[in-house]
Amino acid sequence: MARPPWPQSLSYWGSSVSQANLAAEVYDRSLRGTLPFDLRQAAADRGFIAQLVRGTMPDLQVEITAGRPVIVQLNLGTGWLPIGHYVLVTGFDEDHARIIAHSGTRPNRVFPYAAFLRDWAGAGNWMLTVRPGRSSTETVLPGRKGSTGL
Repeated sequence: MARPPWPQSLSYWGSSVSQANLAAEVYDRSLRGTLPFDLRQAAADRGFIAQLVRGTMPDLQVEITAGRPVIVQLNLGTGWLPIGHYVLVTGFDEDHARIIAHSGTRPNRVFPYAAFLRDWAGAGNWMLTVRPGRSSTETVLPGRKGSTGL
């Protein structure tokens, strides 16, 4: 199993969670993957504020500019055979129209905007923000303010 980016997101804020412990907690063998809600809960269980939202490129850029890496899910498959893949977005380059992200074991992987936006849209434009603070979880749906209680 490739190393997902979630431990890097938590370690950015000072958590020492190991890849093995986190994977054991959130990986669902029956799905052969991990749900975004489980990632959000794992962060909250460690005392972080974790917010799962449907994002836009401007939303993503605001977070990155503020110094907060963001976990997003990409669909690297097709419409009839989706293949979800999480990346930790750490930067963007407007001049060259590209996203910089930690992908599996590869730090600073470059994604052209067009490919990133296509693959991100294919996975529903979900983004997970994690930051220090009083533990909470929140899922915000488009056009709504506040928590859905999910």
